[in-house]
Amino acid sequence: MAYLVAQGPAAHHRWRRSIPTGKTVTIGRADDCWQVDWDSQVSRKHCDLTASSDSLVISMRSEASNPVFVNGEAIESTAVVSLSERFVIGQTSFHFVGDEILATINQDPPFIEQTFLVHDLHKLAFSDPSQRIELLSRLPDLMAGVTTDDDLFVKLTQWLLEGIRRASGIAIVSFDISAEMEEAVTVFHWDQRSERDGVFAPSRQLIQKAVTEDVTVVHFWDHGTESDYTQLQNTDWAFCIPVGGHHCPGWAIYVAGRGEIAVGGIQDTAFQSAIRDDLKFAEVAASTVGNIRGIKKLQATQTQLQQFFPEVVMDAIEASELDELLQPSETRVTVIFCDLRGYSRKSEQLMNDLTGLLNRTSAALSIMTRHILANDGVVGDFHGDAVMGFWGWPVADEKMCQKAVDTAVAIMESFSHEQSVEDFHVGIGLATGMAVAGKIGSDDQVKVSALGPVVNIASRLENLTRAVGGHVLLDEETASAISNPNRRLGRVQPYGMSAAVSVFELISNDQLAENLEGFRQFERALEAFESGKFDESLSLLSPIADQTMVGLLKSAVERECSDGIIRLESK
Repeated sequence: MAYLVAQGPAAHHRWRRSIPTGKTVTIGRADDCWQVDWDSQVSRKHCDLTASSDSLVISMRSEASNPVFVNGEAIESTAVVSLSERFVIGQTSFHFVGDEILATINQDPPFIEQTFLVHDLHKLAFSDPSQRIELLSRLPDLMAGVTTDDDLFVKLTQWLLEGIRRASGIAIVSFDISAEMEEAVTVFHWDQRSERDGVFAPSRQLIQKAVTEDVTVVHFWDHGTESDYTQLQNTDWAFCIPVGGHHCPGWAIYVAGRGEIAVGGIQDTAFQSAIRDDLKFAEVAASTVGNIRGIKKLQATQTQLQQFFPEVVMDAIEASELDELLQPSETRVTVIFCDLRGYSRKSEQLMNDLTGLLNRTSAALSIMTRHILANDGVVGDFHGDAVMGFWGWPVADEKMCQKAVDTAVAIMESFSHEQSVEDFHVGIGLATGMAVAGKIGSDDQVKVSALGPVVNIASRLENLTRAVGGHVLLDEETASAISNPNRRLGRVQPYGMSAAVSVFELISNDQLAENLEGFRQFERALEAFESGKFDESLSLLSPIADQTMVGLLKSAVERECSDGIIRLESK
């Protein structure tokens, strides 16, 4: 892996970032760039960088107001630099370097080891808080703009190097207790104060002890002439602080330094105070990493949940324990089942453009889920080219039947107007009843859904839309609870099933006005059929314009079905 190291006019004007091979990044002062906000000669978007394993292509952007210098010469449009070479913009030098860190090197055993519990560090006060207050006050704003883990690591490492001035190198690491020792340490990001400090080599043993025992550990190594721990003249030191929290498993902050120690040696009170100040400062950073990582995870979870839950349910989730709220429970729900029509035909037409088929299908399914969520419903499941949603869980809703019907109307209107789904039509079934709703599934996979006869009825009603020639069919309980006009079609037994379903059709006000007399005539014919008055029923059906449902009822009348059930003889 290659890195780019930026160094401005001040010591703290710097960063080190890993450059992804084959991808393009932008240097500039804008928020979406690799920021060089300390240098006014760098434009908002100054140049693009594309790295290979051993070279870096620099491409000037049109909005750049100052040149990029490579080997002392301003480039005109593009230039290529190799590993270990530099380029300059304004007062900032950029160094393209390889991965020099040996993350798992074994150090010699320390001459002195000290350990601290996290709550011990919490109790410590800074010996000179004025030196730290300004940096600590910047931390919330610094972290507020973090969007990725890489961004978090870069900004945090910069901040630590600025605050722990005796540190020569800092790394964000993790230790995997289940891995082989040689592969247990991962270095997420690292930086060092100066290349003159030599190779930065974190101690595997130090990281292991800190993470596995969940304590802050300080090691001192003697590279001088004295050996009694009191006058170590040229000492390497390092400490490792676990980040903690289940969002950062095995993570830690590793800080190392090298320098002269006063005559009092490691036991010197001033030196001990300085080291503890640095430990306290780094512990604040570790807590921040854990908290930010937790917040980002929660935000990601919330974003995922918003694909399935409406705002009213998200509010309930925020106010409750998530696991408790999602526990399966018996509740009354209204279920909607929406199925695409024309999918099979379109899949044949686009058999050589499966990506196009996927995009069209996704657009159609998105219309369904969008309207379910907009009307406070929960997206429960996807069944191939169909979507199931429901109302009444996890928040009870007295208006769930009306909201479900409003959703059906909105979906139908969208399919009739949006060009992205002009090749598709939709059939919808709605039913209300008891179900088990919540987090349902196996040990390997779970989902939020609803189970029970009411779901089967909604699915059956959706299937019936083809047979009866309607677009939106309802069960009796749903039909009786809504303000929209609807008409009864009778008790229908789908082909291949033993149970009949009471079916109602949702109709528009325009349909009602145009066909009012025909609907009334059909209702009288249906009542005559259900009363066993077959001749009267046929007589009432005769003047009605040919409709699919009229034909089905005529067929049932002619067979003299005494139980009043309209049986379908085919799908």
